[in-house]
Amino acid sequence: MAKLFELGAAFVKKVQPSDSVLLVHHIDADGYCSAAVLLHLLKARGAKNVKSVVSDVESLKEIIGGVKPREFDKIIVLDIDAPLLKPAFERTKTDTLIVDHHMVRSNLNVGKITYVNPRLADSELYQPVSYVIYKIASFLTDSERVEWLAALGSVADFAFEDCRDVLDRWIDADKVDDIVKSEFWKAAKVLYGAIIYANAEGSEITHEQLLDTLMSVSSVKELMSNSVVKSADEKFEKEYERAKRDFVKNAETEGEVITGILDSRMKRLCSALSTNLSIEHKGKLIIILEKRGERFKISARWQNGRVHLGKLMEKCCHGGGHRNAAGGSIGVSEIESFKACLFRELGVK
Repeated sequence: MAKLFELGAAFVKKVQPSDSVLLVHHIDADGYCSAAVLLHLLKARGAKNVKSVVSDVESLKEIIGGVKPREFDKIIVLDIDAPLLKPAFERTKTDTLIVDHHMVRSNLNVGKITYVNPRLADSELYQPVSYVIYKIASFLTDSERVEWLAALGSVADFAFEDCRDVLDRWIDADKVDDIVKSEFWKAAKVLYGAIIYANAEGSEITHEQLLDTLMSVSSVKELMSNSVVKSADEKFEKEYERAKRDFVKNAETEGEVITGILDSRMKRLCSALSTNLSIEHKGKLIIILEKRGERFKISARWQNGRVHLGKLMEKCCHGGGHRNAAGGSIGVSEIESFKACLFRELGVK
């Protein structure tokens, strides 16, 4: 693992104060926490020209495809499943660092791409990107003051055993289920609610404002009492409760599978809802299809699942992810074939 972390550190070490850097990170708590840790590191090393953009898997292709050759000196992508976009990254002709922790589909360490993923060392390792970035930072600077951010991002992604060297200093937990009893879990939920609201259409709170706020606070206590974060989360909660009532009312249960469609103006709300429902119903596979125009964004969660959800989503909707949390995207007309694949792979008749 140390060699992988050193690989990332070697890339960051080459970032010059005058370099123009495009930082693209995922639209969730791990993505924001990893971006905040990295920005602290880049700032400590004198970097002044960093453009931060929030994205998901679907938007990343458009973002990278829109980068002109030599527009940026460096590109850094955090917490986004990117292997299928190798040609797009190569067309930019830009030195690129991709730090991820999703399923490895191919090793992207070719040409100008540096790919850091713990699963290259062990396919079963579960170390969120905020943890990995913290480890990378520890090679280059005194990173103790941002360790809490790495812990927060890891807790938000429901990581535990493979991050205990950090988590044991911040939360009191003997097993992964204990995470939900911690203040860090409460803070992670508040942060994710604020993230979803800040990136919703018509929000008066911007992505940049939220990221700046995350970088300015120094503890989960400060984060949870921050007026920007509290306001955004409160507005998210109103929409969340409405969406949850609608989903529960219309969801279908077939054996161990609960499926349903969600229609909300807040992107990623289905991710938060699917995670929470999977904690409430640990024996159930939660599948939420979030309507986005002519497509459905799929969020799948199964805390005590008997299959690897990332591999299941890869088969049924060209998606991916982790053992207990995964996702994908399908066209509206593909919903029946998706369900047929899902139940066939699960052995449900």
